[in-house]
Amino acid sequence: MKSNDEVGQLARAFNQMTTDVERHEHGGVKANGA
Repeated sequence: MKSNDEVGQLARAFNQMTTDVERHEHGGVKANGA
């Protein structure tokens, strides 16, 4: 099992990645296969 701290770090990294993807999409750049 991962510790709560590890899960929190993964969640923050995932949220940051999602935010970056959304920013690119709003900018007119879409990822292939999305």
